[in-house]
Amino acid sequence: QLQTTLAASGATVTATVTLGADWADPAKAAARGAAATAAAAALRLTSTARGDALLEEVLAGIVVSRDSAGPTPSRTAALAVLSDAGLLDSTEPQIDPADLAVVVSGHYSGEEAAVAARSSEVRALATALLDHSAATVVAGVEPVVAAGQPMTSDGVSAIRADRTTATLISTVDHALGGSGPARVVLALEAQLTGDIGHYGISDGATAAVPRVAP
Repeated sequence: QLQTTLAASGATVTATVTLGADWADPAKAAARGAAATAAAAALRLTSTARGDALLEEVLAGIVVSRDSAGPTPSRTAALAVLSDAGLLDSTEPQIDPADLAVVVSGHYSGEEAAVAARSSEVRALATALLDHSAATVVAGVEPVVAAGQPMTSDGVSAIRADRTTATLISTVDHALGGSGPARVVLALEAQLTGDIGHYGISDGATAAVPRVAP
């Protein structure tokens, strides 16, 4: 639904990248770090970041750009490194970087420390995408409480809960049904004009829908 609505709005969805379970598995941190270093070298990225912070920079450098010249061999090689490491799947083996990013987050649950760590990762990734794009919006489904788990959260809640990311990145809850996809499109459009907002009906929402320019 979201892809269809984005296309109907005139946008081109250049690729959909799905992060795998290993992306956030604490036990796979060393393997992620090695893959991040190899992918950064393939991308010819100069950075002082290491580990997951470098991984987020690399992914952002692959999928978004404010001045894309189309797919490049370095981006394709870096994407292949991350894909071969089992960290992600991409609908395109060669990505023409987009100038806008939409992060779609499901729920994650567990002990409070684990959920807090996952929320920090979501914020870091969304911020990295924003640094390379003209606008980044985080969209989520209807909030739920996972049975038998001490804590449940999602990307939208993670962005809204942090004072810094809440002022930089727009969010849309209940984004994947009804008028949700249209709200995501309008949130992107609003952010391009400098209007950051949190839309929907869940905790932290500042308006039901983005303001539409006359």
